[in-house]
Amino acid sequence: LVGAAASPLARRPGGRWTVPAVTMGTVAGYVLLTGASPSVVRAALMAAALLVARLGGSRAHASSALVLAAGVMLVAAPTILWDVGFQLSVLATAGLIWFAPSIEARLAAWPGWLREPVALTLAAQVTTLPVIVANFERLSLIAPLANVLVVPLVPLAMLTSAVAASVGAAGAIIHPPLVGDAVDWLAGGSAWLSLRAMIMAGTASASVPFAAIDVT
Repeated sequence: LVGAAASPLARRPGGRWTVPAVTMGTVAGYVLLTGASPSVVRAALMAAALLVARLGGSRAHASSALVLAAGVMLVAAPTILWDVGFQLSVLATAGLIWFAPSIEARLAAWPGWLREPVALTLAAQVTTLPVIVANFERLSLIAPLANVLVVPLVPLAMLTSAVAASVGAAGAIIHPPLVGDAVDWLAGGSAWLSLRAMIMAGTASASVPFAAIDVT
């Protein structure tokens, strides 16, 4: 989205480098904003690899970007191999790359709003299952259907939270009375509602009988 929004800059002198610079600058800011967790760092490194590939005229290859990102992280901090967040992030992404298209093809008769989240969930579960069972000793049976409810809310939650964060930062610099309070309430309330909807969807799914089973 950032790359598309910055694409008009490509027509200006030096634009070939400006758009990737703006895109990666935004990604780097997002990494810092979210606390640089292993999953976010992995995604950022993959984005950087894909951008470099495109700049070099090569076709973007997701599997290669994933291997490169994981390799860089392991070289920089070898002990991250035992971090569960790192393991789940890499394995889930691998599942999405390798299995999601074939699973979605098998569900071609399903409507798109149902087919895509179910296929993505199953693809991620195939590769993360050993780590999940070993670390949490529980297996979710409701996850594919729960994601049908949650996935559409994620972009909305990210957007409203980003707006709320921006409004809060701007309010620390300039905060007109009444108007500033109204904008704060509107931005913060929108973010709260979208996040609350995600939590309620997850809680409702978890309350279904046999939503998850113990695996010792």
